[in-house]
Amino acid sequence: MSHEWISAGYYVTKNFPVDGAHPVGAFTLASDHQRRHYFPETVLFEWTHPLPEERAEHRALFGYDPSRSREISDQHSSLPDFLPWSTYATLALARESIQKYLPAHDVGRVLIGVALHRQFVAAFLKAHAPPASPPGYAPIAPGGVYATIQQNRAHAPGGRTLGFEVLMYEEGDVFNSPNSLHFDVNLVEDEIRSSTNELGLISDHDSALRCLAQARTLFATQNSIPPRTCTWFPWLISKYDERD
Repeated sequence: MSHEWISAGYYVTKNFPVDGAHPVGAFTLASDHQRRHYFPETVLFEWTHPLPEERAEHRALFGYDPSRSREISDQHSSLPDFLPWSTYATLALARESIQKYLPAHDVGRVLIGVALHRQFVAAFLKAHAPPASPPGYAPIAPGGVYATIQQNRAHAPGGRTLGFEVLMYEEGDVFNSPNSLHFDVNLVEDEIRSSTNELGLISDHDSALRCLAQARTLFATQNSIPPRTCTWFPWLISKYDERD
């Protein structure tokens, strides 16, 4: 199956509970439902998060040595297969980073791969191409998800499929659910509920396609727009062992 799926990157991640969050399941990439942190992500970099308490929270969550923060930052900034700000373009690099910088055992940490089926790649790249820079400015670089999909690498084999999730991708490498557009997801709740597994994710690709089609149609009808302009896609989420 992996050759049919194009990698959107590999991620070292933990969920950080937030008061008032309303998770739709035991696992989700939707940032509007859960506060999911990634390693190393922007909070590690002093020029994006100057407040020491923000970086301290990140260190506490992932358990890495504070004295190695600058080393981690510098090393990741120089790696061609690490893309802003949390995307590992290869599974091997993600595993290497875990073994090099993070504690050996962390029950809350997961190594996941995200992928998009080939049938959606062209539409995704068209919908999320970086805008043109103003005259005299450097080109706007794409986010890690976009840049990884653009490389057209197959999703790595060997992972355990957690499920599928219909999500919007937003610049800044943020995944959100249709709720972010104030779309009444209760209208497709029965379809989603009948297709979910124990993690709250859609269990198979065909079911994800049905949910996607129904959601796009309903949203387009509510907003008087063509369904094809709804840039939601069904994403495959796989979990990998941290060691090869």
